Amino acid sequence: MKFAITRGHWVAASLAAWVVGCDGGASSTPTDAATAVDVRDAGSAVDAGSTVDAGSAGDAGSTVDAGSAVDVGSAVDAGSAVDAGSAVDAGSAVDVVDAATGNGETTATRTMVGNPTWEVTDAQIFSVPVGSGSFVTPLRFELMRLFGPQHVTAGNGLVLHEGTPHGGPYATELSARLAAGGVDPGSRFRVSDWTAPLGLVFMFGLTPGASAPTGSSVDSASGPIIPVSAFPIQSSAELFYNGSIVDPDFNASLAAPTAVDGRSHTFVVMAENTSFIAGAPGEYRLLAHLRDATGDGWDVLMPFTVE
Repeated sequence: MKFAITRGHWVAASLAAWVVGCDGGASSTPTDAATAVDVRDAGSAVDAGSTVDAGSAGDAGSTVDAGSAVDVGSAVDAGSAVDAGSAVDAGSAVDVVDAATGNGETTATRTMVGNPTWEVTDAQIFSVPVGSGSFVTPLRFELMRLFGPQHVTAGNGLVLHEGTPHGGPYATELSARLAAGGVDPGSRFRVSDWTAPLGLVFMFGLTPGASAPTGSSVDSASGPIIPVSAFPIQSSAELFYNGSIVDPDFNASLAAPTAVDGRSHTFVVMAENTSFIAGAPGEYRLLAHLRDATGDGWDVLMPFTVE
């Protein structure tokens, strides 16, 4: 999923994975969307069953800076995406369940890897106009409708970064904005919901955790932050259909902000539609992996059904 088409997705340069930043250096220069995503080799898929403890319910939601640059031409080694030897703290899992809607409830399981000072929060799956092939203007409009002016487009308009400073709560901002915009998230969809030009969007926030340091961000002179030292944060994911990988290309690198101590929050956005996969009815799972500069992070599992 990428903005510039590669394999079958869009991402700030193809649609494999978008980075939606909510804060960063106020004086930072927007990064060209064409350099925002790293394409992963299809042969390097990671087995979902070996990475996430299904027994641990999860709060999904994570943050990514749209300004982060990754060379689309470089391949990411699947072996580095998930550390099989990393300990999983089942006690840290949080169940993400929203009020029942027409699309059911968005559920996600997050598994801690190491000791990150930031968290994945408010994971949501929803259907909106995305575009067809390389034409993703509809998605850009939807993101701006839902997240502007606090979050604005940059580069070619396919990435979002800090806009007008705003207060929290950031951990539930995603679901609040979807509700305000009349978008119905969930885990049960119809084939028509991701038949191009519509598409399914997988989105979650990254927010400071309980042990996070305080410092300046675009949104505050002093408050909890994901510190500059945690960046870059690497994001990757695979989409499974009835147990088999149908799309391994969701990769991005999230860069540090400038002129501030860190980020108060940010969003990771990924999307899929029938421009890239068949989209047949069945059981699907998106398995995402996020690792910061120290190797700490989260795995996030988002199951959904297409009828």
